[in-house]
Amino acid sequence: MHRARRSEAQTALSELLNAQSRYRSSHRRYAGSLAELGFGTSSLQHYQLRLLDLPKAADDAEAEPFSKGFVALATPLHTSPQAHDRTCAVLSLTLEGRQLTHNASDATGSPSAPCWPQ
Repeated sequence: MHRARRSEAQTALSELLNAQSRYRSSHRRYAGSLAELGFGTSSLQHYQLRLLDLPKAADDAEAEPFSKGFVALATPLHTSPQAHDRTCAVLSLTLEGRQLTHNASDATGSPSAPCWPQ
């Protein structure tokens, strides 16, 4: 059941990625919040979404927030049975420049490979 419910997070993150691409095409940066995207999460039953800015390099400290990319996280809601998914506790997408990376971590925070479909 955990694996089946992960598709909710995977779909939401993919939709978020598409919304960010549309936003960037007219704003020259990525949105810093779900509200800026008009992205609702009320349809999610098992996950909460968050957006984070990429860490700044020392030589890039003055860069505008969300100008180079973003990290989108899907974490299980504490009230959901998905909170007990020990293998894929957090799913994420990282977009840095044109490089997209699918990531996941287990309940201990260690990288977990089997969380995204191949």
